[in-house]
Amino acid sequence: PQAQIGSPDHPDVFVFDKDFQNPRTYSGSIGVEREVAPNLAVLVQYNHSKGVHVTRFVNGNDPELGSPWSSGLNGTANGIGTLTVVDSSAKSLYDGVTFGLTRRWANNFQGQVNYTMSWDRSDDDNERDPFSFRYVSIRNLLAEYGYSDRDQRHRLNGFLLWRTPGDVNVNLRYSYRSAQPLSYCARGVASYCTTDTTPSQTPFGSASDRKRPDGSIVERNTGRKDNTYSALDVRLSREFRTGTRVSIEPIVEVFNVLNSKNLLVPQVTNLIFNFDGTVRAGLGDPRQAQLGLRVIW
Repeated sequence: PQAQIGSPDHPDVFVFDKDFQNPRTYSGSIGVEREVAPNLAVLVQYNHSKGVHVTRFVNGNDPELGSPWSSGLNGTANGIGTLTVVDSSAKSLYDGVTFGLTRRWANNFQGQVNYTMSWDRSDDDNERDPFSFRYVSIRNLLAEYGYSDRDQRHRLNGFLLWRTPGDVNVNLRYSYRSAQPLSYCARGVASYCTTDTTPSQTPFGSASDRKRPDGSIVERNTGRKDNTYSALDVRLSREFRTGTRVSIEPIVEVFNVLNSKNLLVPQVTNLIFNFDGTVRAGLGDPRQAQLGLRVIW
């Protein structure tokens, strides 16, 4: 068989910017923890992280730049299509405040609860997807700065461990995370793009949908997904000694006691073309229970 010989017609090309730099993160924290009562301490902590030289994919042959590489030398038609350039012009910023309460083990119980309020901002979160551009206008990348895909305003975690008078170990664990952001467009039509976040809105189909007819750009991630997470888990166990050296501990565990829906919607793009490491999407885990037995010798 003979191979077809010919020149490619405007191929797509991937390159790295000659001034590319690896991402850097400057972070710091300050906190105060103080015992306010016997075996009881409170914590207040502030965390700050600033990311620079964050990876961004841009089209060096963008029509807004005049598509300079669409034709060849001397005006010939032999040019290229999309010129994907991997540069390091993006940035990120995280600020979070954590409040904690810790009760050390005493009188057969202990516990801890931590609440964090945070703000996570960036102007590009596309570090792994080489097939799409997240910006609306290559000439106005400043309009991309807003809440990042990772932003979660509230997080609450806590546990309680209690040994009852009958020597039953009771372990309660609770975790809560508020919804992640998503770019929205009212009525799903570009001419109705808005920063409003009413339930009647639908997600943007692409970044270009954020551009209004008058040329203004809607801030990204102004809406929220339906993926608030809330789970209460319970574990009960009791140790029975069968001799001087052997003990048996039956265990009962119930996960998601409140049967919260916990929809899994971590991805930003279609799951087929998602590159952020997401492996699950859709329905969350319902209430589940399991039995166990531990033998100690």
